[in-house]
Amino acid sequence: MGVVLFAMACGLTAYGPMTGCESKPPTPANTGFASPDRYTTRGVIVELPDAKRVGNPDLMIQHERIADFKDSSGKVVGMNSMIMDFPLAPGLSIAGLAKGDKVEVVMEVDWSQLPPHRAASIKKIDAATVLDFSNPKK
Repeated sequence: MGVVLFAMACGLTAYGPMTGCESKPPTPANTGFASPDRYTTRGVIVELPDAKRVGNPDLMIQHERIADFKDSSGKVVGMNSMIMDFPLAPGLSIAGLAKGDKVEVVMEVDWSQLPPHRAASIKKIDAATVLDFSNPKK
């Protein structure tokens, strides 16, 4: 009986975080980015990091297309404009930034890490900057 209760408790514990009912802290950006690819893009802050936000608590930016983005095999495949999460590199401050600010962000990608991407730097740009969120027609 004790084994059954233990198994049930483990099962509920394992299932609990998958229900989407719990908050989780922003994704801790991995510090092991030894030789990442770096991409500079511009965008608009959609959401600031919020540990109370269910689902994805990270910094959310709608960014422009990244034409030279490489997949995990190293092939240049590009990345379309999208709203995307950006875990913050250790020590990266976003103080002074707000939802709706236009920004330039340097994204580092190291496919051996989880998550494989992070914001290495971010700076506010002129609000009058025209951004292009269009994607190539297929």
